[in-house]
Amino acid sequence: MLITSPEKVVSNTDDMLRLRESAFAIDMFVAATAWLGLFDHLVASPGRREAVCAALNIHARPADTMFTLLLSWGLLVEDEQGLRPSDLALDHLVAGAANDLRPYYASLKERPGVHDLLYVLRSGHSKTWEAKHAGKSDSDAKEEWTALMRRPDFAQFYTAGMDSRGAVLAPDLARMLRKPGARLLDVAGGSGIYSSAIVTANRDVAVTVLERPPVDDVARWHIDRRGQSDRIDVVGADMFADPLPEGFDTHLYSHILHDWTLESGAVLLRKSHAALNAGGQVAVYSAHLDDDKAGPAPVAEYSILMMYLYEGRCYSVAEMRSLMEQAGFADVQVSHGVGWRSLITGRKV
Repeated sequence: MLITSPEKVVSNTDDMLRLRESAFAIDMFVAATAWLGLFDHLVASPGRREAVCAALNIHARPADTMFTLLLSWGLLVEDEQGLRPSDLALDHLVAGAANDLRPYYASLKERPGVHDLLYVLRSGHSKTWEAKHAGKSDSDAKEEWTALMRRPDFAQFYTAGMDSRGAVLAPDLARMLRKPGARLLDVAGGSGIYSSAIVTANRDVAVTVLERPPVDDVARWHIDRRGQSDRIDVVGADMFADPLPEGFDTHLYSHILHDWTLESGAVLLRKSHAALNAGGQVAVYSAHLDDDKAGPAPVAEYSILMMYLYEGRCYSVAEMRSLMEQAGFADVQVSHGVGWRSLITGRKV
């Protein structure tokens, strides 16, 4: 007799996104269990995140994503005293447990991905695409990424991947983005896929995509292919090195701030506040964690990928609200959409 599950593991678009975005989560769990001995340590010494990082000699940014992942999976508990194993973890993941599964997970400890994440945890450096792709050390990663993205072939390849994701998510972003005003600047807008959805949903909005060369040419190609060159123009500029253009009612950062540190995000939000029209808004679209940074699990899993490949991670709504308010924005609002994405907006005052 064929036995079938009443529900498929992959049954909708959210699940399809999670397949890719959770790719590094299991390797992080194995690194925590089989190499760091995290759960055994927390049985002996439950404590705050900073103390755990110091005791295990791991860095705060990757450790933050590890703790969030394990909290979201129900394997850690966090309270006023700090972190400690959950009852489920005590039953399976510590020495002397009734149903100790540590040797089972340890059988995967030599996977290359586990070693890569262990390196990131101990060094604090991302194992970025650019370093691997160019065969360079991680110390040269940022420079190599810049060089790679200046190659038209690589820029086209990378942007195509983000364009395919955007085709799924962009209509929902356009639905959530209320009152974009007459002019919108899509900062580091990639292929322009989000701009495309916005002009489709709003007849009276003109959009400009700001992208660094040669990605600006890639954006022009995509926009022209969609027949929207009359509604969307493209400016070639570097969002960090160059001034942001003035005269816009909305600045959109879609899947951008999570690539960078909080400090870099603060720089961009301050630049937006200075350049926006009076009463304008900034809009940040990404996968955001809950305020307590204990979930949701799909975002916690995605945060491992962002931390591994880039300088940032997935940030919480509270962290984004704080950044916006420090930059001078007020009336911060949050809307939740498909794919565990959310849109956070703030008004210039």
